[in-house]
Amino acid sequence: MMIADIYGLAANLLLLLHFLYVSFVVLGQASILLGCRRLALGAQSRFSPDVSGRHLRVAVLDLLNKPCLLTIWEYHLRESAGQTAEWEMTSSNG
Repeated sequence: MMIADIYGLAANLLLLLHFLYVSFVVLGQASILLGCRRLALGAQSRFSPDVSGRHLRVAVLDLLNKPCLLTIWEYHLRESAGQTAEWEMTSSNG
């Protein structure tokens, strides 16, 4: 197995990890919102108030047009593997 193949495999594994993390964030935020609705209806919630803020970090990064750290790592691994990485998110002023 060549080193480029190892970088490509690592990039694919990181992509899977990223997908699972974003899924956790989205589903976690939905459950928090449902929990808040249940709380308003009189049921007790098991979530602490700061959990919602942790789940919103992904949305804030997206709104600020900043790439996630996992995306940066994945793209560097892909470039090391000789693959094309599409850098869509930039921090330019334009």
